[in-house]
Amino acid sequence: MMTELFSVEWVDGFGVALGPGAVDGSLDRVVEVTVLGGPEGDLPVRVAVGGGAVRRAEATDLADLSLTIPWNDALAVLDGRTTPALAYMQGKLKGSGDMALLLDLLRGAATDRFRSWREAATAAA
Repeated sequence: MMTELFSVEWVDGFGVALGPGAVDGSLDRVVEVTVLGGPEGDLPVRVAVGGGAVRRAEATDLADLSLTIPWNDALAVLDGRTTPALAYMQGKLKGSGDMALLLDLLRGAATDRFRSWREAATAAA
């Protein structure tokens, strides 16, 4: 059975696919990405990055950074047709909150590790 893209199960799946140590262990942040205009409407995806792992954020975890991106642009990032940095520069990816964290994430998205994550996350769907 295919997991629905951006669902809770999908977030859990790519967290497992990445495995421990896949992200900077010094980070301890919550990022909420709201994917706008999907098949079921707007979809908030909350992830916690900490201890070297990515996991679904708890409902009580406050977001350090909130991002919004339209559905088709989110798909373009996931399949490699664009990058998060380009989507941000074009005004398609918007952020509020910890902008230093946003810049760190945009820098991180230019790495081989991000490309591996993107491939694992896409395969989880």
